[in-house]
Amino acid sequence: MRKLLLLFFLTILPLMAIADPVKIGGIYYNLDAAARTAQVTCGEISYEGDFVIPETVNSGGVDYIVTAIADDAFYKYVYTGSGYRTVMSHITSVTIPKSVISIRDAFRLSYELTSIVVAKDNKVYDSRNNCNAIIETATNRLIVGCVNSIIPSDVVIIGEHAFYRRGLTNLNLPEGLKEIEKYAFQGNAKLKSVAFPSTLTTLRDDCFSNCDLISIEIPASLSNLGTSVFEGNMNLERIVVAKGNQRYSSPNGCNAIVDTQLNAIVQGCSTTVIPEGITRLWLSSFNSTGIKKLLIPEGITDLGDYTFYDCDRLEEISIPSTTNFIGKVTFYDCVSLKKIYCYLNEPYALSTEYNGPFGCNGSEKDKVYQQATLYVPKGTKAKYKAAEIWSKFSQIEEMEDTNPEDKEGEGKVIVPDVDVLKIWMANGEVVSLALDEEPKTSYADGKLVIKTTAKTFTYPLENVRKFTYYMAKNFLLGDADGNGGVNNDDVIAVSNKILGKHSGRFVVENADMNGDNKVNAVDIVMIISMLKAQ
Repeated sequence: MRKLLLLFFLTILPLMAIADPVKIGGIYYNLDAAARTAQVTCGEISYEGDFVIPETVNSGGVDYIVTAIADDAFYKYVYTGSGYRTVMSHITSVTIPKSVISIRDAFRLSYELTSIVVAKDNKVYDSRNNCNAIIETATNRLIVGCVNSIIPSDVVIIGEHAFYRRGLTNLNLPEGLKEIEKYAFQGNAKLKSVAFPSTLTTLRDDCFSNCDLISIEIPASLSNLGTSVFEGNMNLERIVVAKGNQRYSSPNGCNAIVDTQLNAIVQGCSTTVIPEGITRLWLSSFNSTGIKKLLIPEGITDLGDYTFYDCDRLEEISIPSTTNFIGKVTFYDCVSLKKIYCYLNEPYALSTEYNGPFGCNGSEKDKVYQQATLYVPKGTKAKYKAAEIWSKFSQIEEMEDTNPEDKEGEGKVIVPDVDVLKIWMANGEVVSLALDEEPKTSYADGKLVIKTTAKTFTYPLENVRKFTYYMAKNFLLGDADGNGGVNNDDVIAVSNKILGKHSGRFVVENADMNGDNKVNAVDIVMIISMLKAQ
């Protein structure tokens, strides 16, 4: 969150280098003598209340047409000796004349706007149907909104910063809307719900960050999801992706958005359970969420930059033995982190930027290193004590039970005769549950909930260290869904697996028809050929 504020500040810091604004009728203008045009800008005073922009102004006996509103018209930066502070205007309404043809991002910090009117004969902008917004007429792009805006049904794009910190408590997005740009609804701290239209294709970076959304449903139409779209929604606890989405999914009720092209979670929340088959947690995927504990399963290889940045409620995390990349500031400012279960047998080098992945801000930069216990595989404590960054932890303890899987001989995994879910408890106990199908796992009321069609198991989350699902070996070439026969359902199962949409049981050994250790279109063709030959 702090990172984003800093980037935003640096982005808008440079001001237009236009000298000596002229004050006319209580408004400051940059005058272009050659073109006889005027641009509304900021001045020595802060604008307040109703703000009516005239079509023309007169200075020194010369008439100027008001054609533009400067990016910094309604805020300015004042240097106080120790740094810059922002001085914002307090306009509550604005009236735009027909002469204005350039507005850009002038109203980004106009938090108190309640009324917006554009002259009906303006050729570039409009506020159609008394919508209390400014819309680019040619593109149907809404560029400025307020708390009382009603988004018209023909708007297709909501522009950058359009509703930034406008105090919204409810939001109606019309069918036909296709894109929401960066920061469009950022900072609406009382906005708890939003329904996305079935036409929406694009959500840009941070467009709903720092709101208070509790539940989100991603439509099947969405094909482009930016970074940190829902960052800072600390109470977000439910994420669903509609069936039929060609790129994103939320398999087995995992409460996360999975990018099937990246095989990665790109957005998580406080109740996310990482589904089987995912290999990466993407850049900022859990940034500033309310997650308290996450069991990262074996198979995850990448923990991206800023993955858990500013998760100040996070208390416990596990790092599987398959992880080969931990990004910079991955766990930065996780000030409540107390337990880290790390299954890496070799503590590889970590980024040293910002005091390492577990650093904190300012005077608390070493807080996690001092308060958290780092649990490591048996026999590896000395390695961690000697490794840069890892050695910063003042408490490093070896785990008695460090192996994430039962093994036999040289790394050979024992495949059970029935499906088994193994749960490693905090007290060292290992619970094995015999199941007749792949379970759905979730977190609810501080508990790990494991459900099958016939049974439900619950365990206090504080007592669970990690869990792994083992599928019974049932070898029948072509039987991808493991139901004991080869039929059209297996063709569908393989197709969905390739597309990242398969849920339920899937036997890779059965699906890999040509034995190349891959499941792809070749295997589909071979299963179809087998069915034709039957």
